Amino acid sequence: RKVRKLFRDLAREGMTIFLTTHELSTAEAVCDRIGIIHHGSVTALGSVEELGQQIRVPGSHLEEIFLRLTIESEGEGKELFDSSSAEESPKSKVQSPKKKQG
Repeated sequence: RKVRKLFRDLAREGMTIFLTTHELSTAEAVCDRIGIIHHGSVTALGSVEELGQQIRVPGSHLEEIFLRLTIESEGEGKELFDSSSAEESPKSKVQSPKKKQG
């Protein structure tokens, strides 16, 4: 909460703050303008209100905007929610370190 307030106060004083986050609620609460990066490219830029208008759902929250502009708009992401087509995840390939003998 304190960090959010600090960012807002600094922005009000005219400072530009470049914040990168995966926490969409933080971005929505703190940022005046938001850029959405998908596959390494900026796919959308604007205020939450402007982005909501871009997806034709004014009043949307950033999470809905993000999903519509990335996963839903490309038909991607189905496999993320469909366990029957899930491949082995990178985490499942991580092995525990072997204990030293001796």
